[in-house]
Amino acid sequence: MKILESYGIVFKVKKDTKTYWVIPEDIWSDLLDMLTLLEPPQNVEFEEFLSKYLSKYHLQHICRVYGLKVSGTKKELAKNMMAYGLTPKDVLSVMYFEDLVDLSEKLNIYPWKEKNPKKIDRSVLIDDLASHIIHKSMDKKVSKAISSKEVFNILVDLISHKFIPILKWNSNESDIEKQLLAYLSGFFNCRNIDTHFISQYKLPSGDRIDIYDIKNDIGIELKYNPSRAHLRETVQRVREYREDINKIIVAIFYQAYSYSDTGMLKKYIQLLKEISGITVILREV
Repeated sequence: MKILESYGIVFKVKKDTKTYWVIPEDIWSDLLDMLTLLEPPQNVEFEEFLSKYLSKYHLQHICRVYGLKVSGTKKELAKNMMAYGLTPKDVLSVMYFEDLVDLSEKLNIYPWKEKNPKKIDRSVLIDDLASHIIHKSMDKKVSKAISSKEVFNILVDLISHKFIPILKWNSNESDIEKQLLAYLSGFFNCRNIDTHFISQYKLPSGDRIDIYDIKNDIGIELKYNPSRAHLRETVQRVREYREDINKIIVAIFYQAYSYSDTGMLKKYIQLLKEISGITVILREV
């Protein structure tokens, strides 16, 4: 027997002329933790990340979100995603939180007992994962000539029908804003359409709108399960935003069980629609 400092007792056993060290289970767990801490986080090339660390189901889901074709092998899907200009953040931003946690463990970004990835904010998790995915941006093609009106119509269609927010029990408006920002940036960039989306853009009046496209002068104001007071405030704010922004989309996301009084929503939606240059989108999620 041998005392291994403060970790307990390790047994030395001989059997069939061979020597074995027998380590109790609780000590072995501690040793594994120590060994894991010594292993550095893995850095991986973007193409390898897509084809090796993501399943075909994951790749097809991401392709659907960004309007890419979903047929083909994993390698073909990965190459298509890269050819369309998707970045690691574009990919990670539309993945489920549980899958992000799983990836962080596979890449050894959060060793055992150092940090629990399940308790880390989604946006921080995405940033940390992206920092370990090596990505060389491809030369951009010449941006397509497309009018602000066309961009606006595409935005309305995307937010009304295509964008699917990934929600959990404690999701809030900020979560949806970050996901929508990543989704829109990825969608327009991979099609070489000239847009420039900014989160929490500060207007000349001093107010901040949730998302603003500088190139096309289009603002997006988001609301998630808004109360009556928040809706009343939104009407006033949007009136003020219109002094600085040409067109504004007000996107209201709600969960049915949170709104038994649909009459309240209809009342404030009607007030918003009466403001010139405003388009209102109501989405149940």
